[in-house]
Amino acid sequence: MLTFAILCNYVSIRTYYQCIYPLQFERTVKAINEHIVAYHELPEIENVHYKKLDYGTIPKTYGVETFSFDKNELAVLSYYSSVTLHDQLYEVKINRYYKSNDGPGTGVIIFALLISAGLFFFLNWLFFRLSIKRLTFNMWKPYYSNLRRVNAYNVGSNRPLQLVNTDIREFNLFNEAILRFTGNAQKSYEQLREFVENTSHELQTPLAILLTKVELILKHKDLGSAEAKELIEVKQIIQRLSGVHKGLSLLSRIKSIQCCSYYDKENVNINDAIKDSFEIYEELIAFKEISVTIEESLQLTLSTNIELIKILVDNLIRNSIQHNYHEGVIAVQVSEEGFKICNTGVEAPMPGKDMFSRYHTSSKDSGRLGIGLAIVEAICETLHFTCEYSSQTNLHSFTIKIN
Repeated sequence: MLTFAILCNYVSIRTYYQCIYPLQFERTVKAINEHIVAYHELPEIENVHYKKLDYGTIPKTYGVETFSFDKNELAVLSYYSSVTLHDQLYEVKINRYYKSNDGPGTGVIIFALLISAGLFFFLNWLFFRLSIKRLTFNMWKPYYSNLRRVNAYNVGSNRPLQLVNTDIREFNLFNEAILRFTGNAQKSYEQLREFVENTSHELQTPLAILLTKVELILKHKDLGSAEAKELIEVKQIIQRLSGVHKGLSLLSRIKSIQCCSYYDKENVNINDAIKDSFEIYEELIAFKEISVTIEESLQLTLSTNIELIKILVDNLIRNSIQHNYHEGVIAVQVSEEGFKICNTGVEAPMPGKDMFSRYHTSSKDSGRLGIGLAIVEAICETLHFTCEYSSQTNLHSFTIKIN
């Protein structure tokens, strides 16, 4: 620290003599030049001496000489410059006399003190800022570490949330509240998941038994036409209930995967998935005499979950067939950004944003559940895709964009 202070004082003194102190001499040289321009002669000024310089001599630059002492023990400070009169170069020497105890060192000391004081306050301010910043960083470091852990936490994971303990009472209280909240959320999620799984398992068997019994009764020869008609309606209700149950179970499973943010991935060819889905509904397409065209600009391969992709494509294609009319058209486009499925059909009576609402369907067919597009939307959210719907007159389009 002492070495630094000595160095600062040395730099201050050098700066003073080279930049600040010569200003008073420069004003004198400027006055001499103005007098030469006005009167074409060298002015007589006390303590200013002139000397002719030989032709070709390089003019001296401004500079302050070191102290010297004359016969009267006065400190002499000489300053050199040059001026030109009638194409003749003259050396200008300006002397300043000081008593030995009253030299220009007073100004140097004042200047050095000002620089040192300014540097002292600046360094103290800088040290204070750095210390506060470091102290604040160390104090808030556990908070930001816990914040990252909370943001990365999934309620569907089996592992409880682990937070960093601190010496700050308020942070510990906040951690306890977060752990209590996430623990309750995880417990509620597990209970809900078990309820859905149990309900799905327990309902599927009675529905299958009911459907089998109704079909057996319908095979009796002594069954009247009125009773047969009522049993057929019961059969349709059971089938619809079974379909709703399967759709809701699938939707719940997709939401569960979405909460966990984890699913198996493998390379899936979207082009092949679309073609396989059309093959499944080949008979229905032929029955309605629908024209299908697939435009492939490339082979779109994604690293994603193959099961979810098949459900997504299947729901969109089934939707395009069910809501199409006889001798309609289905056009599929596959590009680098994703794929688009267009189909003819009755103009939608509601805006496109309602298309993905659960149980929404514009069809009058009571056998349609209205949750297919809700499943599509859930899969897109899980896989981080974007699903957009648009319609023009009797042409409906669903665009899946890969983000």
